[in-house]
Amino acid sequence: MTEYPKPNPSGTQNLTKLFGLSDLAASVARFDPQTNQKRKLRKSYKNQISDLPGKHVIPPGNPNNSESLLQLARQPPRIDPSQPPPPLQPPLDQDLLSRALSLDRTPATGIPDFDVSLLATPSYPMASSPPSTTAPSNGLEKKKKRKEEYTDSLNPKRFKK
Repeated sequence: MTEYPKPNPSGTQNLTKLFGLSDLAASVARFDPQTNQKRKLRKSYKNQISDLPGKHVIPPGNPNNSESLLQLARQPPRIDPSQPPPPLQPPLDQDLLSRALSLDRTPATGIPDFDVSLLATPSYPMASSPPSTTAPSNGLEKKKKRKEEYTDSLNPKRFKK
């Protein structure tokens, strides 16, 4: 049997003390160790997210509103088994549904009125090039897909490239 060295630091050690974080942990502890009273917690994330766009304060909701999730969770609507079930929602218009769920190709210039710089990710070049405007001379010219074969010693696999 192979013996492995014990990792340093170990998960069984007091890592807070080992890395010198005891004072920091005591300063943010919920209970004050000297008086054993609860400390008031600060809204610590507010100043950290203040430079982000958007609203930073959650508006207070009305828990008595019949449409609130809290009200639905507390008292879901009762169904009387002696009564017929409520009518189902009318069927959706198929034309509207097909237009809403159809996907158009994104133009090479990107999505109109969309600023990519607002995203927190780096911008990458478009994966596909814009379609060619030249048409082939006859309909028989097609590009052939090229397949390359990659093998490793145990599992031969074939990938499309």
